[in-house]
Amino acid sequence: MNYGLLFLTGIPVLAAFWPKRYLAQLRLVAIMTQLSALLLLLIHRVFPGDVPAFSPLSLTFLLLTIVGTLAVLSQEPTREQMVAFALVQLALETVYLTSHLLVFYGLWLGASLPLIWLLVSQGRSQGLSWAFATLLSMVPLFWLMTRIYGLTGSFDLSAWVDCDPQVAWPLFIALLLACGIRLGLFPFHGWLVSATQQEELIAAVTLGIFAPSGFYALLRLGQPIFASFQLSLLFTLGLLGIVNFLFSALVALAPRSPREPAAWVTLAYAGLAFLSLSFPELDWLPAVRIVISCGLGVILYLLTPNAPLGRNISLLALMGLPGLGSFVPLSQLFQTLATDYGHLFWLVLVGFLLLLLSLVQHFRTPQGFCKEQSLFGPVLLVLSLGVWNLFLVF
Repeated sequence: MNYGLLFLTGIPVLAAFWPKRYLAQLRLVAIMTQLSALLLLLIHRVFPGDVPAFSPLSLTFLLLTIVGTLAVLSQEPTREQMVAFALVQLALETVYLTSHLLVFYGLWLGASLPLIWLLVSQGRSQGLSWAFATLLSMVPLFWLMTRIYGLTGSFDLSAWVDCDPQVAWPLFIALLLACGIRLGLFPFHGWLVSATQQEELIAAVTLGIFAPSGFYALLRLGQPIFASFQLSLLFTLGLLGIVNFLFSALVALAPRSPREPAAWVTLAYAGLAFLSLSFPELDWLPAVRIVISCGLGVILYLLTPNAPLGRNISLLALMGLPGLGSFVPLSQLFQTLATDYGHLFWLVLVGFLLLLLSLVQHFRTPQGFCKEQSLFGPVLLVLSLGVWNLFLVF
């Protein structure tokens, strides 16, 4: 099943060899195969069977990757973009499916290379900042994986099931640096902001698909570390979450470009996810719900620059409107804060109100139907936000 999924979603790679005059037909085939892969995952979600092919964590991020790529393909990318996005998708899907440390490391790095190539080939200097951020994140990740191998004697991640509390702190710091840079956490958020200055499709893939993989790595590699958590480690995660959330909420009040809110919302939601992860129950599901909801909303926001209705829907989703993807995880987070962490509730509430105020500034008045832009991707994402919300409830 894993190989079938990779085959279906890898069809756009053929654009590198396909005659240019038939590129539209290949794009249609790619969309159909992506829809087939999405249907395969949804069937597995509803009817998992006796032997699940995917873990719940992997399944969730696979859904985000396929839905996001589907929406991007609907916007008629160029040949180079189709190939680059397909390579990013295949690399990330393999990361989500593999249990081998070396494959994880190589493809976690490899997922960024097509985007860097795409920007550098177009003469955009931001590709250099992406390359620097990616290479910087690989250094602590390499050290972490060598330590995991030293502790387990195996490159198989399934052997990484426990962690001595005495060695948890160095491993936690290395993991936090590697994943924090990929997520664009403060003070490594510069590359995340510069990504919004690129073409809409590149920015959507970067912020909505590429960046959330850092949170997957945090959970996939960090579960044994989290299991040995002491109060100080929980406090560290919560503090990082609060700092990133409040920082992004304050900076977002001074808009600089129509796309830049996507970066600050991504950073704000990452902060809320870290805060959710710091609760003593160590339940990763609420944090993942926040990250995935943000990814879907940001993709929709970036793909609808000329469609005010779609952009307004994405803003409402990111603001936690009932019925859309972010409502359930945000309401659960605030309920937990109000019940058990009253001293943090009001601080987070004020920050969230500031974030809402910054998003309200970017609402646009609908100006009729825009014929130049395909509505398939935005409509698909609106439906995904609703379906995702149903999954959260049931």
